[in-house]
Amino acid sequence: MTFPFSRQPTTSNLQTAIRAWLANWDFVDNPFAIWEADDEPLLERYFVKRPFFDQLLASHKSTLVFAPRGGGKSATRLMVETECRPRLPTASVLAVPYIDFSPFAESSNLPPSLSLENYLPHLIFIIASYLLESLAVKSARVMLLERHYLAHLRYWLDWLEHEHHLKLLTGERLRLLLRLGGAKKDDVKLNQFVEEFQSGKLIRDSQKVQWGAFAHHLITLRDAIPISPDTPIDTSIRKIEAFVRLTLDALSFDSAPCYAIYLLIDGVDEYPLTQNDPQMSAAVLHPLLGNLRLLEMPGLVCKFFLPLEHRAAIEKVTRSDRLEVISLEWSQSAEKQPNDLRDLLRLRIAAFNTRKMNTLSELCDPSLRYRLEDEMIETARNSPRDLLRLGNLLFSEHCRETPRRDSLLLPVEWDRAIARFYASSGRQDSLSEGVVTISSISPSGTLLVRVDSQKKKVFRGAEEISMPSDREFRLIEFLYHSHGRLCSKNEVGLAVYEPKQGRSAKEGGVSDATIDQLIRRLRRRLEPNPSKPIYIITVKGRGCRLDNAG
Repeated sequence: MTFPFSRQPTTSNLQTAIRAWLANWDFVDNPFAIWEADDEPLLERYFVKRPFFDQLLASHKSTLVFAPRGGGKSATRLMVETECRPRLPTASVLAVPYIDFSPFAESSNLPPSLSLENYLPHLIFIIASYLLESLAVKSARVMLLERHYLAHLRYWLDWLEHEHHLKLLTGERLRLLLRLGGAKKDDVKLNQFVEEFQSGKLIRDSQKVQWGAFAHHLITLRDAIPISPDTPIDTSIRKIEAFVRLTLDALSFDSAPCYAIYLLIDGVDEYPLTQNDPQMSAAVLHPLLGNLRLLEMPGLVCKFFLPLEHRAAIEKVTRSDRLEVISLEWSQSAEKQPNDLRDLLRLRIAAFNTRKMNTLSELCDPSLRYRLEDEMIETARNSPRDLLRLGNLLFSEHCRETPRRDSLLLPVEWDRAIARFYASSGRQDSLSEGVVTISSISPSGTLLVRVDSQKKKVFRGAEEISMPSDREFRLIEFLYHSHGRLCSKNEVGLAVYEPKQGRSAKEGGVSDATIDQLIRRLRRRLEPNPSKPIYIITVKGRGCRLDNAG
């Protein structure tokens, strides 16, 4: 049994070695292989509910949830979704995650006057998407839905497509909705139905029956004559009010009414423009945070999941006195609080182990067995993400040389894992045993190289390496983000010298000799002994790669 992880922080060969070693200890997979909540395959089994979770779920008041990066805010948002529609069809709340800020935060500058009007079509689009998914999940009872709701919904779908070029009923979404609605036809027949639906072809009643109740309503929606809202919609806020009322009315067609939409706003700080700029994050969110009529709208509850590092800037653009404010904090000690990082670690191990193992002690050498858990928690410093990174780094160090199946984790491997953790995060913390020195405990006796693309800095261990040449920096940056892959000279030339589009590096006037000279210059800056390189490795006739990267 394996799980489809979408992000691998180490090489595939190393992950394979880790899985093979863990299989001997009855693990179905590496419990630390990923640490991004959206990629977690078993989040519901090892999520630790903090004391505020029930309050967050039950409150129909707009809320600010602050947590340090890696502190579990996205995991909390995902768990709120599991307690609401469409995931839980009988719930009285529809959860709508709003996590895509690319229309505003991917450009180099914000629109000159970002307002609620900019957000409007995207908000309507995402709420409509989850409305349809919720109806599809309840397709067994959706026949009770009155046709005029679909006619009103058709008005909004036309508005999105014609005025804002946002098409909701794409082929991909139609296939998703039909499957949620219970369609069991094979992909060929499913695609045929989608093509006929999108072409406007008349679909016979006998065909509607075989696709189930929700297919019938999709066809009714497609063929409906649009009906505009009964109330004025001359402003953005009135449009949102009208669509919220329509959504709640449409979802309250049976004995399980829906009372509210939770708009779960997360991920604003995951873009280059906002990641390290709290004021920019606040500016992106200001149209939402600064609009009290939106924040206090009947039937709509905005719950913001925000980085603690941006709190001061965020609170300047909103009325936090009119909102609930929650700080997500973690206890490091099981004695202080029952639900903490220790519980997270043990639940996660148990979720991936078939014989109910819930600690790493059985995998450890006796000299490490009784201190590993405490030191992992202390080093992670209240960060679930860092706790998982440490676990993965420890397994990586142990399996780097393909260990025996019954081998145990050793103290030196834990020391090396800590060194890599500090090198990659730029931290130089100290544990109770003393200061961790990267140079003394890295696996090969070398310092680890790290590249900070945003600040355009290169580090060897804790030491910053001067890069006065832009091309030298671009070369090491390209190799660093290639994660140890052997890169051809043509790839290097294209990345560093950027010849005109459609031309190879040589065609752009970049010779192999030019690239060789650049590599030599970079080695002189980076390598302790340029004649015996340990970082910039070249393979004759094939290219170069970066080793010993943190």
